[in-house]
Amino acid sequence: MINFSEIPHWVSDFFDKGLLQGSIVTFTAFVIGYFVSWIKRNGYFVRKIFNYYLFIERFLTRKRIILIWNDHDDKLSDYIGETLKKRTLGFKYKTMKSPDIILKYPLSPKIIHMIILIVSDVTKLSEKESRRDKIQDALLKYVIEGGTLFGTHDLIYRRCRNEKLQAAYGCEITNFKRFSQPIKVVINEAHKTHPLVKDLPQKFEVDDGELCWGHWGNDSEKLIKTESKVCNNHNKACNYIPILVIKELSHKGNLIWLNSADKRDRIADSLTRPQSAIIQIFVNAIEYADERK
Repeated sequence: MINFSEIPHWVSDFFDKGLLQGSIVTFTAFVIGYFVSWIKRNGYFVRKIFNYYLFIERFLTRKRIILIWNDHDDKLSDYIGETLKKRTLGFKYKTMKSPDIILKYPLSPKIIHMIILIVSDVTKLSEKESRRDKIQDALLKYVIEGGTLFGTHDLIYRRCRNEKLQAAYGCEITNFKRFSQPIKVVINEAHKTHPLVKDLPQKFEVDDGELCWGHWGNDSEKLIKTESKVCNNHNKACNYIPILVIKELSHKGNLIWLNSADKRDRIADSLTRPQSAIIQIFVNAIEYADERK
């Protein structure tokens, strides 16, 4: 039987004065700090472990990943993912809090089925040019290897400074015009059988607040355009404005651009409602990418 009177006073003080609790906190902080420091020093190995995890997850679940980012609100990406999940099978939707997250994923088309970047308000992929270039390089490498990049609105706008994506898409957006009413659009007769316009009405409206445009190269297919010509703000150079464009890259991957998702006071109803035709375009893109694989 223990005789507590014989316990040294420093032991009782250790417990009575809370020194044990402080020691535990200090030790825990040390372990956490060491672990964080190890991760920073061994980022390459951490990414490799994460990549292996995704490969195993892909093998076990048979589901490829669709990454979604928008510059408005993470909840919008969650909402779009949940909406698309009801219409597509075999895919796992993941919301990215920033474009930087792209660099943490193994950008293999066998794992990442599609990347959706919704840029509504002149938001750069990164404020740092070097980081922005690194993200663009990763995206284009992914597409060249057979992936699909689906961008909207300001992704290739000149002020977003995504020069490499602009060159790949074959267009730099330089003009825009506000609209107070939904925009009437029509499927281009030359591309009416393209898989991206499947199950869309020949004519419909895009409930957006703005159109933007630039000069597109001849190797880009303009699948949907405005029903009427649109003039710039000086009422000159009136043209039909492309709404949905696709370009094949390296005979494997696809670059898709949707002229929608503008944000003024709030992001466009075409996405927040969301509009059935816009969701159908996303669904068609997912299925088309699946067919090509």
